[in-house]
Amino acid sequence: MFRALADPVRWELVQRLVSLHQPTISEISSEFGITRQGVRKHLEVLAKAEIVSLEPRGREVFIQLRPDQLRDAHLALVDIERQWERRLNALKLFVESTVASEDSEAHQSANDSISLSSSELAE
Repeated sequence: MFRALADPVRWELVQRLVSLHQPTISEISSEFGITRQGVRKHLEVLAKAEIVSLEPRGREVFIQLRPDQLRDAHLALVDIERQWERRLNALKLFVESTVASEDSEAHQSANDSISLSSSELAE
């Protein structure tokens, strides 16, 4: 499904279909400035991915967007986004704790140096 949506023309077709109710291939092709055959090939890829359905009626072919498939794609992307957010948050905590630990060690080392200098001065 994502491969079908990766093409910019097909993505634009899907976006346009959201606002239209069962347009025909002729109607869509006139809006895109490409041939009916070109539009049909793109729509057949989308139909194979079950993003649209094509319904021939007489000489025309009507296009129906299948929002259920897009919803499934959206849910898959949301799941991937959550996984990445968890991983990035874990990485952030790790980096912050590492930096805090290094800062603490550097502060302790500086204090030790100051203590040695003071004791050397006392001698």
